[in-house]
Parts: sequence; C-alpha cells; structure tokens
Amino acid sequence: MDNTKQILIVGAGSIGQRHLRNLKTLGWENITVLRRKPDPEFEEAHSVRVITDYREMEVAPYAVVACNPTSLHLDPLRYAALSGTHLFMEKPLIHTESGLKEAEKLLSGFSGLFFIGYMLRFHPAIEVIDRIVKSSLAGEAVIPKQLMTELKEQGDERDPKRTLLSHSQHPDSDMGLKAEHSLSEIPLNLGAPFSARLEFGSYLPGWPYKEYKQSYAAKRDLGGGVINTISHELDLICHLFGTPGKLSATAFNIGRLGIEAEEMCEALFVYRDMAVTLHLDYLQKTYDRRIRILFSEGTLEWDWSSETIQIFPAAGDKVSLYVPMGDLNSLYLDEMKAFLNLAAANQKNHPLDSDYSLLNTRLLLLMHHSSRNGITVDV
Repeated sequence: MDNTKQILIVGAGSIGQRHLRNLKTLGWENITVLRRKPDPEFEEAHSVRVITDYREMEVAPYAVVACNPTSLHLDPLRYAALSGTHLFMEKPLIHTESGLKEAEKLLSGFSGLFFIGYMLRFHPAIEVIDRIVKSSLAGEAVIPKQLMTELKEQGDERDPKRTLLSHSQHPDSDMGLKAEHSLSEIPLNLGAPFSARLEFGSYLPGWPYKEYKQSYAAKRDLGGGVINTISHELDLICHLFGTPGKLSATAFNIGRLGIEAEEMCEALFVYRDMAVTLHLDYLQKTYDRRIRILFSEGTLEWDWSSETIQIFPAAGDKVSLYVPMGDLNSLYLDEMKAFLNLAAANQKNHPLDSDYSLLNTRLLLLMHHSSRNGITVDV
C-alpha cells in the first residue's frame, strides 16, 4: 500500500480530527483538509494543508474521507464520483428522500471504492456475538470451538492472569473465571433466535460540543436526531439478523433538552421468524449500550460497560465471555485500516459497501416515515 498518496478529509470536527490522527498513525502524511474557512493554526498544529474549495485540489486525491454534517454529504459524494477516487463516508449516508435519489444515481456509476463508517462492527464483542448468532442460525454449536479456543488462549491486557473465557454455575453463582473447565463441559446449544433488543442512551449535553443545542446532533435540518445520529444500532440489527420485512417506529421529543430534533425513539423490526426492538435516547446521564438476544434454548446478554457477553442456556451453566474493547479509538483505527486495505485491493463489494449503505439509509428514512404517519411499513 502506497501511503504517500494524497487523502482529502472533508470536515474537521471531532470525527474529522480523529480520522486525521489515525491516518497519521497509519503512516499517511500527505493529507489535505477541506474546511469552511482558512485556518493557518490548524495547518501548523496538524501538519496538513487546509483548503476551502474542492477546486483547490490540483489533482484528484487517492481517497476522500467525508466527515461533514449529513446534510452536506452529497458534496463529497459528487466530488468523489466525478474524480473517480475512493470514498470513506461517515454514517449515515444521507437523511432525505431527494438526497437518497441523487446518491443512488451517483453510486450507480461510482468507479472508486465506497465505504460507510460503522465502527461498532469492529468491536471485538460484536464480532463474537455475530459468530454466535450465525452459528446458531446454521444449527451448529452456539459458540464455535475455534472461537472458544481463541478466547481461552488470549488474556486480558489489564490482568494477564485473567483469560477471556469464563464459566460459572447458572444462574446464581459468582462470575469468577474458571479457566480449568474444558470446552466439552460448556453447553453449546442455544437453538435459533426469536427475539432481540438493542438499546442505546447517552446524555446529549455531555457530548463534546461547545453548545449542544447548535450541534449537528440536535438539528433536524443538518440530519440530526437520535434516529440518524445513533444509527449504529440499526446497522447492528442488519449485521446480526439481516434485512427486516416490516418496521414501525415512534420518535418523539419530550422537551427535556430544548432541541428541535427527536430526543428518543422506539422501533420494532419484524422478520419471518423473529422480532427485534430498538431503543435510542439522548437523555440517559449514564452512558448505556446493550444487546439482549432470546434463543429457543437460552439467552445472550452484552453491555458496553461490563465488556462481558453472558450466555444463559435453558439447561446448563452460565457462560461468561469477557471481551474487552481496549481503547475506543482502536475501533476507528480498525475501520480505517479496513477501508484502506479494501481500497488497495480495489475490492468494491464488501459488507459496508454502497449497496448496503443505500439499504441502511432506506431503513432510516422508513423509520421517520413510520413515525410521522403512525404506521407499520414494508421494507
């Protein structure tokens, strides 16, 4: 991979600066940043060139990293389509029906690689949950032996004596790690999933904005609100369970934060043989992110804070898989590595490609449509 090629970052807010730092960490130094105004201090602080117009690019960059507000995403998409460059787009792709139609046209003839940035897919716990769900749907052991071996061989970096595979008596015993248990002692059959719930809550005034009421996340016209801003859970629903057949959503603002966009949302996604519910809010003062999956023969639970996947078989002992995230930035770093590796291989078809991004956007827009009209909609 030739990391001397030029990368253009569009937008230099918190996420733009994070990607800038990560690209530098990965050895990319030829970076230009598109901002609204000239900023010599920013140029000096980050050793980059700042431009204020795409026309200032003398030659097309190797890749564009779009980090501007969702309402402005069509600009870098148009530029990347015209210049034939690779494009990393921060989620979500777009927030309006008209924008989606134009995005579909642009992406239909897109010659570069397109990548939508859903970094939670790179969380090690999500990777484990995905493997568990996929194996259960295939009628196999709910925890593949290879995965269990991998977890048992790894250690917690914060405590080298602690393995990532734990086994304790269900349901009331201590969660202490008992690495001496053999793989054959741990029950593996959960059956097929029939229901799941994903939840996210975080207090918007505590986010790193100078004035949260003026932020992208708070303004409907910029593409904000919990449905668009917190679309990671929708992505995980699709990632884990596929595309639903029907959905319904209720988004509302109860006036706690003094913002115009929705503060909270409850949604239901219906599949042929299961249902998934979703909760999102800007109101919880304690950060919360969790997943609960009900199987015919047991339950799986994970939450962000404990970093532990707990499996409760209907018959047998509880299994606890301690899967630490490490540094939060590692998720962003891993997704950028994935994008650059795909670009180097010119591998246009991948799980976060343009086809998936368009589907994800349609689902977001259907959630808004359902909420506005009080109806269940076919996908």
